[in-house]
Amino acid sequence: MLQEVANTMTQRKSWAPDSWQSAPTAYQPRWPDPVLSAKILGSLRKLPALLPDEEADGLRELLGEVAHGMRLVLHAGECAERFEAVSLTDVRARLALLGGLADTLNADRQLSAVVIGRIAGQFAKPRSAPTRLIVGSQQLTEVASYMGDMVNGPAPDVISRRLDPLRLAEAYHCAAATLSLMRALSVPTARPPLPSTGIFTSHEALILGYEQVLSRRHQRTGEWYNCGAHLLWCGYRTCAAGGGHIEYLSGIGNPVGLKVGPGLSPQALRDICDRLDPFRIPGRLVLISRMGRKDIASRLEGLISAVRTGGHPSVWLCDPMHGNTFTLPDGRKSRHVDDLLEEIASFAAATADQGVAAGGLHLEVSADDVTECVGGPCGPSVRGLSRRYLASCDPRLNPEQARFVVEWAAQLFTPREATR
Repeated sequence: MLQEVANTMTQRKSWAPDSWQSAPTAYQPRWPDPVLSAKILGSLRKLPALLPDEEADGLRELLGEVAHGMRLVLHAGECAERFEAVSLTDVRARLALLGGLADTLNADRQLSAVVIGRIAGQFAKPRSAPTRLIVGSQQLTEVASYMGDMVNGPAPDVISRRLDPLRLAEAYHCAAATLSLMRALSVPTARPPLPSTGIFTSHEALILGYEQVLSRRHQRTGEWYNCGAHLLWCGYRTCAAGGGHIEYLSGIGNPVGLKVGPGLSPQALRDICDRLDPFRIPGRLVLISRMGRKDIASRLEGLISAVRTGGHPSVWLCDPMHGNTFTLPDGRKSRHVDDLLEEIASFAAATADQGVAAGGLHLEVSADDVTECVGGPCGPSVRGLSRRYLASCDPRLNPEQARFVVEWAAQLFTPREATR
């Protein structure tokens, strides 16, 4: 498999971890002190890799089995991790939730689910607008939007929302601390593809200066890997084929993900897949559908067909969260569990009709008993959301809602040999 990766990257001789800088790149923070930010990133480049590159190869091997209908994936975790939540209690709770959800998804199956957490690095989020208006004592004040703890703070005030490059270093150290706790809590296993952290890690590759300095060369092949996570994904807002995010992800050996939304045409998706997976390696490409219940039935099958006819043995996951968000009158966001179930059912039908495997789920979940999404068994109504609405970005499922959604999906996702 390492040789396959080396062959894949052969045609990218011009690629380097900084080649994204020559492409148009959106959603990058405008640091107030570029000299300081460059100095911090330079110091991070000298620090140890957070993860061994061989573990990314192990994940790709398992995802290859998912692409051929032999396993399912549970890809879940926080919308945006908080620095303050790096503790033994918090990490243990998140790992326990992921493990329990994976068991639910894996019920009555001989092969265990592949568990990928949005953990140990999910510290940055793109926002729809660069600034927000907040209500002060006597006037409206414009502040930067919260882009995740790697960039600024969530509190709605000028000081917290100031873009601070020192947070880049804190993100690295919080990721390292989280990984250390995960290793301490993991159960030793003799199965080689499983990582030392117990589960595989992932985050959105958004702040490309940070991802660049986490890139390391493989000692034997000389190829590049991002050693900050096992899987990196490109968000729907940053998936332009000629953009910097696709350019960066095209050159690393990790499995890479792509959020696939309703505005992406079949040809555009196929062009992106050709860039990210030119040699059609099973497990290299994870396509995460986030259509919304209103669009998925009319759009997803054409996208699947374009990828299938292009010869890409991709993993297809369903993200029923991001296309089903609505805004409350007070400005808070929420999602209704019934909408999530409807999208999952449509996803299962579309993949079955196109002869590809329904690979699993991508969810935003909290290990706390939050009240941020509506519905589900004993779930809150819209009026009940204020009881424990703690989201700093997008609304998350609480553990009970998450188990309900995963159990629903498990009845629809039947692993089988997928056609290509």
